[in-house]
Amino acid sequence: MELYKNKEWMYDHYVNEKLLPKEIAKICECGKTTIYRWLDNLNIPKRTYSEARILLGDNHSSKRPEVRKKISEVTKGKNNPRWKGGKTKSNKGYIYIYSPDHPFKDKRNYVFEHRLVAESSLRKYNPESKALIEINGEKYLRNDWAPHHINGIRNDNRWNNLSVMLKKSHDRFHTQGEKNPFYGKHHTEETKQKMREKAKKHLINR
Repeated sequence: MELYKNKEWMYDHYVNEKLLPKEIAKICECGKTTIYRWLDNLNIPKRTYSEARILLGDNHSSKRPEVRKKISEVTKGKNNPRWKGGKTKSNKGYIYIYSPDHPFKDKRNYVFEHRLVAESSLRKYNPESKALIEINGEKYLRNDWAPHHINGIRNDNRWNNLSVMLKKSHDRFHTQGEKNPFYGKHHTEETKQKMREKAKKHLINR
């Protein structure tokens, strides 16, 4: 159920927290007209013009740090009305997974899925790998290592499609441009298989 349909929640934010309809709309990711309509539907008395003008003064709630923090907390992670299970896709085709406890999470608390798959597989098959670093009793993929998608498909994060290498080597692999013999081409199935076998041997001997 949408938050704005909950009378207790709406009363707390509109009356007690003194948020404006547009601020509540931002939390609920809807239009402010929807908030006005549901204030009527829930029989919550709306402010008079003079009361609204007072809130628009220097003491307006949007200028209070605690209110900004509350809006941020309410719209974060699972509390966001658009929550889709913690999995999202970037415009470049990479998959992100919501991982708020991961030491290398980004500012939105997300981590690349291919990194999570790589570190999970290394823990299982090669826990002593140089690509792993131990933090608080758990091993994670180092920031200076990166998984390479063998078939070039950025959302194909199966372990057998990933080859873990130093980030500088991975960056060089992708930035050689026309100097790269694979520039503008796709690997043949035979080449992909050879890369998989080489990657497995590299991991075993690492």
